[in-house]
Amino acid sequence: MEQASLGIKTLNYKLVIQDGNPNCKYKLGFKMNNVNLYLYSYSTKYNSDNFEYIHNPSYSKSVLDDCEYDKNAVFGYKPNTTGSLKQFAEYNWYDKDTVYKYKEERILYIKQNDERIKSLENELRNENKTIEDIARACSKLRNEIRLEQYKDDPEGLEKIKQRNLEKYGYEDGPKADDLYTQYGSWEIVLNKCYSTNRGMDACCGVYDMYFNLYTPFAY
Repeated sequence: MEQASLGIKTLNYKLVIQDGNPNCKYKLGFKMNNVNLYLYSYSTKYNSDNFEYIHNPSYSKSVLDDCEYDKNAVFGYKPNTTGSLKQFAEYNWYDKDTVYKYKEERILYIKQNDERIKSLENELRNENKTIEDIARACSKLRNEIRLEQYKDDPEGLEKIKQRNLEKYGYEDGPKADDLYTQYGSWEIVLNKCYSTNRGMDACCGVYDMYFNLYTPFAY
């Protein structure tokens, strides 16, 4: 049987290399038929090359509730003035050095949050506590960690308390009972202790890093 000619097609793929190097952007490409792989960099064009996410934050309602797309922002997004992140709208989202600092702080906060909550969860599980007791304790710790971020920033602390008051009805953050009423499961309440704000993740350049942690159907 004669095989139809497919012709030669070229596909270009972007390869994201998380090496912490802000001065170079890489690209991966290959030809379909003879599978020639090649890797090349755009270090000289990086400053004018807009950042792109693999997963588009604009597909998420959770992101768009709190943020807006801005092609001039370092990571393409900035908080809007109407969502739960409105107190951050006045921050500088256009200067690369400044926003990369936000990114570092964001990653550190999420890492410390996860480590402390996981440590408490394991401790309570070893004590054979119920899932309700574990979820309540971890939810309380999650609120405390959020406020601790602003221990040296009185103005920021006042803003986050105001945000909590508007969003949850309490300055310290959501109550475990209210979360249980919302989700109907102590397991989900516990899992939510490890969740992140997708909008802030998009603004800080870490949306792809934590995309698989949002939900099984993140969009």
